[in-house]
Amino acid sequence: MNKFKLFLLCFFIFLGTTAQNSRSQILNSLNISQQNISKQIYKIAPKEFSKLTHQHLNKLNSIEKRYKQTQKKKNLKKIAFNFDLQEIYDLKAETYLEMMHYAHGVRNNLDSINYYRNKILSITNNQILRARSHGYTGYSFYIFNNYAKSIEHYNKALQILEFPKNKDYRPIQIRVLVNLNSSLLRLKIIDQAEKNYAKLEETILDMSSDKRYKNYKELLKIEKAFILNTKQEFEESLKILNSIDENNLDRKGLKIRYYENLHSSYLGLKNYTLGEYYFDKAYPKDEYKDDDYYFSKLRFAIGNNNIEKADLNYKKIKSDPDNSISSKIASNYFVLKNDANKAIELLKLTLKLKKLETENKFNDREKVFKFYNDFSKELTKPNGIYIAAIKRPSTPKAMAGRGRRINPSTKRSKPERGGRKSDANWVNAAVV
Repeated sequence: MNKFKLFLLCFFIFLGTTAQNSRSQILNSLNISQQNISKQIYKIAPKEFSKLTHQHLNKLNSIEKRYKQTQKKKNLKKIAFNFDLQEIYDLKAETYLEMMHYAHGVRNNLDSINYYRNKILSITNNQILRARSHGYTGYSFYIFNNYAKSIEHYNKALQILEFPKNKDYRPIQIRVLVNLNSSLLRLKIIDQAEKNYAKLEETILDMSSDKRYKNYKELLKIEKAFILNTKQEFEESLKILNSIDENNLDRKGLKIRYYENLHSSYLGLKNYTLGEYYFDKAYPKDEYKDDDYYFSKLRFAIGNNNIEKADLNYKKIKSDPDNSISSKIASNYFVLKNDANKAIELLKLTLKLKKLETENKFNDREKVFKFYNDFSKELTKPNGIYIAAIKRPSTPKAMAGRGRRINPSTKRSKPERGGRKSDANWVNAAVV
C-alpha cells in the first residue's frame, strides 16, 4: 500500500511538472513570436506586417478557445493549460498595439485605431498596456496631424501612469511626455512645451541613481534643441546638439531623435549637405521607404541643384502631393527643370493647402486650450497628471509656421519625412 501511495505521489508531481513545463513552453513560444513580430516593424511593408500579426492573433484565439474548452472538461488535459488566461489577453493586447503601430489598414485608419484601443482597454487592466494604447492613439492622431486629439490621448496616458506621483513608471512617463511635447510644438504652443520641459528636467534630475541617468540627461539636451528648432533658433540648437556625447545615446530611438534634430537644424540653416547626411543617419537603410522619404530626398537634391539626383527621387514618388510641404518641394523640382507651367500649378496647390492647414492648426490650438481648461481640475488630482496653465494667444498670428495638415476626415495628410515623424514612434520612441 505504501508503494502505491508513493507511486501516486510521484505521478502527480510528474503531472504538475509537466503542466508547468507545458505552461512555460506555450507562453515562451508566444512571447518569442511576439518579439519576432516587433522586430519586423519598418523592415517589411505594412501589408506583410499585417499578415504576421493576424497569424499571431489566430494562434492566440485558438489557444484561448482550447483553454476555455478544457476548463469545462473534468479530465487531466486541462492541466496542460494551467496558466492564467489573462496572460493570453495581455499578449493579444500587445499584438493589437503592434497593429496600431504598423499594420496595413490599421495604422492609417483612425476608426481602426480607436477600435483596437478600446479592445485593449476591455481585456486588460495592465497600466502600461492601457497607457500604451492611448500613446499609440496619440501618435496616430499626430501622424494625421490632428494634434488636439493627439495631445488629449497623451494626457490620458500620463493620467493612467499616475504622473508625476508614481515613480515606478518613470521611463514610459518620460516617453509620453516627450511625445506630448512634440504635438504641442507642431501647434507652436511653445509656452506649454517649455513648462513640460521644465517638468521633464525636474523628473530626470531626480533620477540620479538610475542606471540610464546619463542617457536621460542627453535626452534633455535633445528636447531643448527641439524647442529651439521650433522657435527657428537653429544656431543655438546646434550648440546644444554639438555638446552631446553620442556614446551616451544608448538606444536606437534616442539616436534617431538626435540625428533628426541635427537634420532639422541644418535644414533650417539651408545646409542641405549636412541636412541630408543626418537625415540618412536617422533613417536606417533597412527601413521600408515610402513617398515621404523620397520627397525629403528630393528636397535635398533641389537644395544642392543636383538635377540627376532630383530626377531619380522624383521618379520613385508614387502619389501626388497632399500637403503644402510636399507640394512646394514638387513645385521647386519643376522650377529646377525649367517647367514654369507645372511649377506654377503646384505652387497654387501649395497656397491652397497652406491656407487649409493654417485654419486647421488654429482650430486645433483652440481645441487644445479648451481641453486643458475643461479637464485641468480632473487631471491635477493627487492621482492625476502634471498640467501647467496654458496661455491662449490673442491673435492667430502666433500660429505662423509650417502647416502640414489636411482634413483627416477626407484625406490623410502624411508626415514630413518617411514613415516616422521627428518624435519617433511609440515602440522605438526617443527615450527607450
